[in-house]
Amino acid sequence: MFVADSLLAVAGYDYLCSELTLAAPATLQEVRSLRDAHGSQVPDDYLAFLASHDGAEGAVGVLAPTAEVGRGAELFPELDHLHGFVIFGSNGAGEVFAFTPEGHAVVVPWIGGEEDAIRQGTFLQFLRRLVEDRLFEPLP
Repeated sequence: MFVADSLLAVAGYDYLCSELTLAAPATLQEVRSLRDAHGSQVPDDYLAFLASHDGAEGAVGVLAPTAEVGRGAELFPELDHLHGFVIFGSNGAGEVFAFTPEGHAVVVPWIGGEEDAIRQGTFLQFLRRLVEDRLFEPLP
């Protein structure tokens, strides 16, 4: 089970403030409900982020609050290539931020196929790449 207190120490999020306005924390119940609904497809580092900030928004994109996170099949049933992902945000242009079935962060084009997903690594790696404008660079 997710334990917010132990994961909050994993990382601070101050480096995000130059690019994103961070929301207030999600409740522990909201975070637990998200884990219950999506299992390990929603990784612990993301849940820890939500326990600190229930979403964020800025010029680089939007990280959805817990109430707006969901499976691609439910949020966008007309877009078959998103069905296997859990969607947690968007860059506001042509891509969504999502987790693969294995819990890895990816950037997926609205138009295209599942094979067009750009791997980002962990959620914390994704955050760093987001604020450094490196989402479209290959992982090292």
